[in-house]
Formats: sequence, structure tokens, C-alpha cells
Amino acid sequence: MFYGNSTYTDDLPGDWGTTDAAKAVLVVCAGDSKMGDAVRTCPYD
Repeated sequence: MFYGNSTYTDDLPGDWGTTDAAKAVLVVCAGDSKMGDAVRTCPYD
């Protein structure tokens, strides 16, 4: 599931996306396009 700025997410393959939260394995929240320090990171395995 992709939310927010679509500048780059629109270039991802269409079959990577879903609108059904039950089928989602990842949620991408893309903010405004601007440079700056990372304010939050997410750990993953």
C-alpha cells in the first residue's frame, strides 16, 4: 500500500500495490520531496 508523494511510487510495478489491507505485506508512507536528516527509521529483519 502506497500513501503520500507518488513521485517515485508511481514508477513501481503495478502488481506490487494493493488497496486491500488484509493482503498488504508492506505499507509505504512517502512524504514531501525535500532533503534533510532522517527523523525516524524502522528496524526490519
